[in-house]
Amino acid sequence: MHGGAYVSSYFPEHWVFFGKLIERTGRTVVIPDYPLAPEHQFEETTEMVYTALVNLINRVGAENVTLIGDSAGGGMAFALSQKLRDDKGVQPSQIILLSPLLDMTKSNPEILKVDKYDPILRR
Repeated sequence: MHGGAYVSSYFPEHWVFFGKLIERTGRTVVIPDYPLAPEHQFEETTEMVYTALVNLINRVGAENVTLIGDSAGGGMAFALSQKLRDDKGVQPSQIILLSPLLDMTKSNPEILKVDKYDPILRR
């Protein structure tokens, strides 16, 4: 799942990443085009992706599914894995989070230590 703060769709860099991932692994990549804010609320977005993920797991088996998300998509991937756990669902074989957005409030005091070095964070 892509980043973009839940308001932007896929960037060209995402497509380059997906192409390299397919080329290097020979695997199929399923790319959900999830609903974005402000037109859609978080609950609608996560329900759509959760349903797609469960359907994929049921169709191909959890052992054949790797859930990958970057930035906001990484936060969503983490939230979906927690929902699967809470619903007693089967987890994907792997979950890969690339710079996941895990603290939407940016209230973690450790953020201040890295803020001056991070060109994107801008606390």
